[in-house]
Amino acid sequence: MHIYSLEHDYDDKPVFISRWLELHNYTLTHIRLYKGDPLPDPDLVDLLIIMGGAMNIYEESTYPWLVPEKVFIRKVIDSGTPVLGICLGGQLIASVLGGTVTRSETPEFGWHSIRRVSGVTATSLHHATITGVDLFPDSLTVFQWHHDTFSIPTGAVHLYASETCGNQAFLYGSRVIGLQFHPEMDDSTIRKFINQSKGDMTEHGLLPIHDDTLSRIQLFSIGNEFVSGLLQYLTSFSGIIQIDKIPLLDFIFED
Repeated sequence: MHIYSLEHDYDDKPVFISRWLELHNYTLTHIRLYKGDPLPDPDLVDLLIIMGGAMNIYEESTYPWLVPEKVFIRKVIDSGTPVLGICLGGQLIASVLGGTVTRSETPEFGWHSIRRVSGVTATSLHHATITGVDLFPDSLTVFQWHHDTFSIPTGAVHLYASETCGNQAFLYGSRVIGLQFHPEMDDSTIRKFINQSKGDMTEHGLLPIHDDTLSRIQLFSIGNEFVSGLLQYLTSFSGIIQIDKIPLLDFIFED
């Protein structure tokens, strides 16, 4: 498989995703947009991972590579290729699918619980065999770090919500998943991230979030387990002939 990750700044790396792919003998090509790496031919992509970043999707004047990136993401989605977007990546997917990205009334930092909004029953996972894996469990505690929020694009299924941010995840077709949270971070990544932010958090009265995040650091494993299931599912599309380049839908949704 030709697997690519779009990376927007140095501190937002695939982390656990990279390790999972390596463990399963997949090669991940890192496209560091912040360094000027060129985008690949969208027709050669078998799985696209879109990472987070400190910028906003509408800051094209400051980050001009956002413009061709959005065009590229839309082409990859239209080709029927599996795509996973995390935080900024989820916002980019929502935007190119016609959704909106706006400032959230309540920013989310640290650990937050999310609950499933729509029941999802997988009736066919193509050629995948995912025994005992619940792709979308009823609830999760996940690491969050965002000011903006996305709307659920038309035609997508709203998967998760939290008390402070209603749109946490969506599924478009059967191969495109957008997440607002960070399931890819591990113990060391979160510790580094949160400690680097301690000064700003203290200045803005968020020091309790710093302390709470570190006291419950073991929760990172929940996100890792969740994204492991998603990767197992998304990589299962390798070698499938995609008819008319339209993402196939093979789920039953129970509201």
